[in-house]
This record gives sequence, structure tokens and C-alpha cells, in this order.
Amino acid sequence: MVKTAAFFRFLSIVMFGALTLSATPSPRAEVGEPAEFVVNSGDFLCGENTRLASVDFAQANKTALCNGLEDWGTARLAGQASITGPGNKCVIRENDPRRLLKSVCVPKTDSAAIRGILLFGGFRTQQELNTASPEGWREALSVELANRLAEPITTFQSLSEKELSAAGGMLVLIQSSALFDAESISRLSLPELRLEAMTLLTTQTGIPLADLKEMSDEQLFELIWKG
Repeated sequence: MVKTAAFFRFLSIVMFGALTLSATPSPRAEVGEPAEFVVNSGDFLCGENTRLASVDFAQANKTALCNGLEDWGTARLAGQASITGPGNKCVIRENDPRRLLKSVCVPKTDSAAIRGILLFGGFRTQQELNTASPEGWREALSVELANRLAEPITTFQSLSEKELSAAGGMLVLIQSSALFDAESISRLSLPELRLEAMTLLTTQTGIPLADLKEMSDEQLFELIWKG
């Protein structure tokens, strides 16, 4: 079972930016106008201070991204996804195993929520966080998640700050339950981690699992906090 309401309140605040944990400016929303991105040469290849664009970003900025590609080109998105150019009708594929020639990259943003998860989850001390960069926080949480879940580190390295902190928050939530041990957690994929978090929430609130599946990660943790 989950520990305390205070735990969930802290977790929801940290994960979604209401708690300021560093002097870094507030992040620019990944989904918004104008779309800020660059198309790099190479598959899964982004430059310094950038990362692969998420499917959510591509869907929200589909026209801009599509027009930024060659007519018959296809570019990589995060998580093995891709988007095609105008000649191929700007199709977004969530799973494209082909070797591609281009990658759509977006700027990395504020990592304060990631810092909070590392601290509250006991993954890093305050002193360790103070001596590391925001990029170091991202890498640290990616490593911790990859070490504890059945996913490669590249899965977490491609996530946005919000997505990565949400994954970290779900892990902390699952670890707080007596229903899970390290071995059972190590067999969970990222989608399975989310499902187990929702199952805990169903037990706590009585809300049907089908309804919880329609909620965003932010809505789920807001519900946990209130519940």
C-alpha cells in the first residue's frame, strides 16, 4: 500500500513543476507555437543540449515538422517513432524499425522536477545534486530507471523532462508499496509500470481502471494526492 498523503502531495508537486528546486528558469513548453526544432543528419542523432522530439511534440506541431523535411524524407522521433515529409503525407509512425537518415531534435529544458525525484526517491543526495549539472541529473535518473526496470537506458534518454520525471515518480510510487519488491519491479516495462501505478490507484480510490487509463500522468498523480 502507499505510504502517506504527504508523500503523494510532494510527488505530484515535484513531478509537474509546482515546486522550485533550482534557480533554472521555468521550462519552455515542448508543445506550443512556434515550434522550435532542428532536423539533424543521422539516425537517433541530436546535437549538444538537444534530444529527439517526442511523438506528442510531432503531433502538436505536425505541419511545421513535416514542412521542414524533404518531400519524400523520413526523420526519427523519440522511442523508435518517425515522421514523413509532405510527399508521404506527413505520417507519424510510433514504431519504425528502419534505419533513417534524419532525426528531429528539440532543445532540452529545465530539469528541476528530475532533481526532485532523484532527491526524494533517495537516488542522490543534496550534495551530489549540487555538484552535478542538469544534464547530469537527466542522465542519473535515466540510469536509475534503466537499472530497475526492464527497459534500455535509451528509452529514458529519449524522454522529455516531464516524461522522464513522471517515469521516475511512478517508480518511487511503486517502490513505496509493500506489494512490490526489487525483483518484481525489474520485470516491468515502462507501460507496465504505468499500469501498476494505476492498479494501486484503483485500489485506493475505487475508480475503475478503464477510467484511469484515459487520464494523463499528471491527472493520475493529482488524483493520488487528493485521494
